[in-house]
Amino acid sequence: MDPKLSILRNKLQQTQHMTSLTVSKFKKALEGTGGVQAVIAKACGVDRSTVTRFIQKYPKMRLLLDAEAERIIDIAENKLHALVNDKDIRAIKFFLETKGKSRGYVSKQELEIAGNISTLTKEERAEEIKRLLGK
Repeated sequence: MDPKLSILRNKLQQTQHMTSLTVSKFKKALEGTGGVQAVIAKACGVDRSTVTRFIQKYPKMRLLLDAEAERIIDIAENKLHALVNDKDIRAIKFFLETKGKSRGYVSKQELEIAGNISTLTKEERAEEIKRLLGK
């Protein structure tokens, strides 16, 4: 098949898919997806790339997509807080390691190095790190 003809056929198919995806269809499909474009595409009967192009064409739809993703994050945070309130040890540990860092609840040691160490040689950086660790 002629490559130019193939490109034109793909463009035509993309245009046809775009015209089948409307703002109202997108909004209806969006609810409950967590902002996952593949799920929205399946609900609309189009490819994920069609949803991506649709969002590029209608920037306000990006706001709705982001809001849906945030809604799911809120649900997850509420579930995490409920588990913490129920004294679930794994949830408590996760919460403290992510939200309690400023109080010292970290699972890894973090070093804060003042100054510009990028000008140090590899050996000098290693020595500085050892010094900071007290080794």
